[in-house]
Amino acid sequence: MNILRPEGQSEPPPPTCRVDRPLLLKYLVAASCLVLWASLAWLDLSLGLKVRFGPFYAVPVLLAAWYLGRAWALLSSLVSSVMWHALQVAVLHRYPVLAFQRWDHWDLLSGTLAFLAIAFAASWSRSLFDREQLLNQELQRANDQVKTLEGMLPICAWCRKVRDDQGLWEKIEDYLARHSNTTWTHGICPDCAKRFLDQSAVPPPRLNPKVSTHDPKGQP
Repeated sequence: MNILRPEGQSEPPPPTCRVDRPLLLKYLVAASCLVLWASLAWLDLSLGLKVRFGPFYAVPVLLAAWYLGRAWALLSSLVSSVMWHALQVAVLHRYPVLAFQRWDHWDLLSGTLAFLAIAFAASWSRSLFDREQLLNQELQRANDQVKTLEGMLPICAWCRKVRDDQGLWEKIEDYLARHSNTTWTHGICPDCAKRFLDQSAVPPPRLNPKVSTHDPKGQP
């Protein structure tokens, strides 16, 4: 989109996909993740095998991916995977009957891959959301800079002045300058320049006949 800007005004920089979030919000999200991990660990150890809270360990991963970024989301996925595996092993040790059920390294690997997939998906969705927000802001700024003239514009057929909404007549340059982001400079086109030179050309002086001092009647 080409936008006419006043002379000396630079073009705004292109939008980027990075959105800076408030530092206080990041601290609150990090504290919320710690509280969630602590709460889930307490519930797992308290309830044992009665209720399984494995899917809820993905909540801190989602929060970190949405508010803190991809790096923190990957770190949160590793923490959630290790905590979940360690707590399940601790719970199974309480039941001698289930002693044969031991989680091996494949369980830890599968859980880690699952949480990593959640982290990548959530961070990718957040990047798309940020891109859309920035593009909408850039489009809104462009729309704010452009003013559209609509409807019939009364203009004088003789002096080319236009009439505004208040019924006042003004030069068309002033009117368009107030209703659009344009600046004006005046020049002259070749046709008008030729016409002006033809009209303002000084005709060559005509030679007047020489006034004779001789009297036609023969009188000196």
